[in-house]
Amino acid sequence: MKNKLTILLLLISTFGYGQKRGVNFDPESNAKGTKPYEMASRQEDKTPFVLFNDCEKWIIETENCDANLYLTSEQRLYRETSGKLVYKTTNKQASVSLLYETPITINEPWDCIDFWTYAAHFPWEHPKPNPAFRHYAIIEGADGTMHELDFSQNGFGGLNYEYWFLSHIKMNQEIARPAKFIGIKLKGDNAIPGEVVNIFLGPIYIYNELLEDLSFKEFPEKLPFPLRKETILPVNKESVFKNRLQKDGTIYRLSYKGKDMKLEYSVNPAAGILNGIKLAPENGGYDLCKGAEVSFTSGEQAVWTVKNEVQRHDTLFVDFTATVNTQEYDFSCWYTINQKSLIVGIHEISEVGHVKEITLGKTGKLKNGKLVTLPFMPYNYSRHPKLLYADDLFFFKQFDWYYTDASVFTTDNSLADGWADYNKGVEYTPKTDGKRNPIREKLFINVSKDVLEVLPTIDNPASPMRSYQANRLWMIDGSPDYEANKKKVRKYRALGLENVTVRYHEGFWRDSGESYTFRKNTAPGRGGNYAVKEFVKEIKDQDWRVGLYSNYTDFAPVNKNWNPDWILRNADGTWNISWSRCYAPKPMVAWEQQAIYAPHIHKTFGSNHSYCDVHTAVSPMSRVDYDYRVPGAGTFRRTFECFGLLLLNEKEAYRGPVYSEGANHWWYAGLVDGNYGNFSPRINTIPILPEFQLYKIHPLEMDAGNLPVDGAEYLAYTLAYGHIGKLDGEISEMIKRYAFLQPLQEYYSMIPVKQISYFDNRNNEFDSSRSIKKGLNEKARLKIEYQNGFTVFINFSDSDWRINAMDKTFTLPHFGILAYTKDHKTYALSGQCDDFVSSDKNYRVDFAVSPEQYYFDTYGTTIKTENFEAQGKIFFKKEKFGWEIIPAEDFDSFSFNKELVGLKNLNAIIEGVNVDDLPVEDATVTYNDKLINMKHVNKSIFKYRVVPATNSIGNAGKSK
Repeated sequence: MKNKLTILLLLISTFGYGQKRGVNFDPESNAKGTKPYEMASRQEDKTPFVLFNDCEKWIIETENCDANLYLTSEQRLYRETSGKLVYKTTNKQASVSLLYETPITINEPWDCIDFWTYAAHFPWEHPKPNPAFRHYAIIEGADGTMHELDFSQNGFGGLNYEYWFLSHIKMNQEIARPAKFIGIKLKGDNAIPGEVVNIFLGPIYIYNELLEDLSFKEFPEKLPFPLRKETILPVNKESVFKNRLQKDGTIYRLSYKGKDMKLEYSVNPAAGILNGIKLAPENGGYDLCKGAEVSFTSGEQAVWTVKNEVQRHDTLFVDFTATVNTQEYDFSCWYTINQKSLIVGIHEISEVGHVKEITLGKTGKLKNGKLVTLPFMPYNYSRHPKLLYADDLFFFKQFDWYYTDASVFTTDNSLADGWADYNKGVEYTPKTDGKRNPIREKLFINVSKDVLEVLPTIDNPASPMRSYQANRLWMIDGSPDYEANKKKVRKYRALGLENVTVRYHEGFWRDSGESYTFRKNTAPGRGGNYAVKEFVKEIKDQDWRVGLYSNYTDFAPVNKNWNPDWILRNADGTWNISWSRCYAPKPMVAWEQQAIYAPHIHKTFGSNHSYCDVHTAVSPMSRVDYDYRVPGAGTFRRTFECFGLLLLNEKEAYRGPVYSEGANHWWYAGLVDGNYGNFSPRINTIPILPEFQLYKIHPLEMDAGNLPVDGAEYLAYTLAYGHIGKLDGEISEMIKRYAFLQPLQEYYSMIPVKQISYFDNRNNEFDSSRSIKKGLNEKARLKIEYQNGFTVFINFSDSDWRINAMDKTFTLPHFGILAYTKDHKTYALSGQCDDFVSSDKNYRVDFAVSPEQYYFDTYGTTIKTENFEAQGKIFFKKEKFGWEIIPAEDFDSFSFNKELVGLKNLNAIIEGVNVDDLPVEDATVTYNDKLINMKHVNKSIFKYRVVPATNSIGNAGKSK
């Protein structure tokens, strides 16, 4: 009977538009699912407005789609059954509407709709654009108007998950009351025609949200960052200088005088808070904030009046009144100079803010100027502050992120007709109660002939984990297969990848689509905590550091701790969607809960590394909590502070280095120990400019190069920005990265840079400032000198670069590299050396030298050096039980000076072993003076061991 009814339903359904009713059985499945285990003890906290416990009451309407609605036990939530929508589209554009047979009047008051669904499309498992439908509540207003309310009000939209998720609508749309609930609609523009999709439907709640007061752990008055009262003030290379404030009629002059230059700002308070700021004529006479504006919520233009001005020592204090129509607003401001920076304080004297935005105006008029992107300094993914160069001066304007009460920093970068509009200003967004914070800002206007003197200081404490991580590469593994991961790590360790820190992904915490944060127990279906504890122990036994996944930025409604009051609220009161099936928790909650969970996780599993995902990937401006009940609501500074404290506490909890996702990591440099070295746009698509990264971020932490390229290009960009290596790609690529970078990292990780230089095509050397002026960074020939004498040359130009270093002459092709220590005992080359011999005059070799390991990639030719002759990819490394010759993919022949490995008066057996470390066969060995020569004939051999032998042992090979 069921099969007959199913056939009937399919016949009724039509391509294009169709209509039918649901049925109260499931012809496709007799399975009885279990309630999500995390919700085992949870009781429903609201009475459902409507359920799918009688599917015959729901009418199905479709467009370009076949759909059926069944009552099923296949997936369950609070009840024995749920609705099961099965659809198959006939077009990319399609929809399904589920209409309740009789519209239901919604009792007043109400402002929220929640809906439990179990969807079918994880975003990372499907093609882009994602085929998942979006879902809507259909509400009819009292005036007859139909409203489709999107359950995806922000962030990660649509039915992009494969588990139970509670979608939420916060009403901000005017609907004539009393309204009626009509039904649910699912629709999309990227469906996969012919794909059968199952969506399970749970309770729908319509209610009025009651917001009670919240309480939090006491927030510290004094934070461990910033370190100085000067906060973001740039460096000043000249130590002997004078700053001075003088009044000149109605103008105030704030000056710098040093051996390097003279600089003078003028401030005219009568022109307004910012409009009257200029440089002196001898410095170009530029307006620095022409057209700057303080925009009030009314949208009306303000008239500014100076109420009082007084000079105290090196600071000018000015009280302003802004009159908007008949309303007056008071501001207290101050102006001072420190080194070459003009600093302006702006305070609105009010408990409630009346300003929505401050814009900094334009700088000009300039003769020759350009705006320059600073890699690794975004405000958000799409917003980047710019460095301005013009007429032999560098300019940079920025509000102090340690001080601000703004919701966001804004950018609007343009340069036209001699006027530069850059690093636009700040915005103050209302909290959920409609009130703004009063203005509280400190603006730095930095001007200098030296670019390094305008870059802001990141005033955080440096990572204490250098000794734990500087000599290690970082590795990421997303697989939750414990046994496969153990086998993989054993293999990598056997291939010489010794000093590694690995982190695993969220799959360790879940069996399917359940929560993966704010929990103490790992995936129960794969052995739970015991299995993970044993896994961590085995990885540590390979001398690797190991970290499990965590974050305090994603919170799933199925989680045991679920509480809507933990959710970050957008300015319109909606819940902030952070990721598939997750909402963003409040930063204050994240800070509190991390202090509970992180120590427990470390104690349970014994991991000695932390990967705390997302925190440095998102800008603090994109995770502002606008909930008026929260301390610091509406300010991105509170998010920055909470995440900063959380990351600091991670290292205390795990007693090891803490890494995060990166891309917006500069705010947190040093508070976190490292990140993916991410930046958008990708650093190989923009001119080379490592100054901000190397002088400001690099001394504080150890980020890992993450550019998605291989070989010399990866090595070149990683070294150019001072990053450590990330193990990734095929095994040959992993060995190359390890062998090339690992011996070098201790000599540059977190080591201060002494000088960055660029060379023109005549090999003339220029410092950073002159190079930016001349555009040499656009096709850079780059030299980086560290204070310990470590030196790096990298060629990003298209033509070969001849350099003299280490008492030798080298040729660096495109992405060519020479990096060496002060004593020349450790170095790496990607290019040519005049001392090397090859049958191919256009050869290239990747060659790394250090006391206990060597690496060769001869790119198919044979290369002969003072102590080696090689053909292929070879990793030659001193391991625990002696020297090993490791095929770094493959090689044909290898010769080495036996004195390098302590065999001065001895011969050698070169023993081939398999992946299980069992002997296979010995390689044939010959001798030529001091060289031991061998050929890699049996390609099944995993690696070779060099075993000392007396000259009389026959199978050690025959001397020529």
